[in-house]
Amino acid sequence: MENFKEVELTTGKTKVYSPPMTKIEALMDRDPELKMPEPEVEELELPSGKRQVVIHDDDPVYLTKVAKVEELRDKKGTEMMWLFTLRDIKPPDGWNILADLGDEILYYAPDWEVREGKVGKKLDYIEWVVLADGANVKIVNAAINELAGISEEEVKQNEKSFPGEVEGEAA
Repeated sequence: MENFKEVELTTGKTKVYSPPMTKIEALMDRDPELKMPEPEVEELELPSGKRQVVIHDDDPVYLTKVAKVEELRDKKGTEMMWLFTLRDIKPPDGWNILADLGDEILYYAPDWEVREGKVGKKLDYIEWVVLADGANVKIVNAAINELAGISEEEVKQNEKSFPGEVEGEAA
């Protein structure tokens, strides 16, 4: 079985590859910036003379650090998945995100910055052009599901089994 599917996106034909999630996780685990913080551990001596270890995993400072790392891991994991899944996509020659979309992006996200380097430019193109189109997102997701052996019918059946709202449908 091939590990890619050829698709037609609004930006042209490309291959969608099966994302190597185990490799992505391993790469993230090697990045010190993405390492989960450890809670403070305190050893107490009880009146009986016994020692008790208290793990302060409910400390607000610790929880804030965990939330920041989780957010960063989600962002980096998504970017890595884009790079591995859409590895054949390249921005067109001369494409400049600031010239094409800079004003619009900065209007809604004033702290936004252009990603640096060749890979950064590719990520900007994937995020702001390729996957900014809902039709492309559906095609890429369907291809990933198909590569994983999950049919579109299976996805629809599973969506129906969830209580509450499914995209485009009322509960």
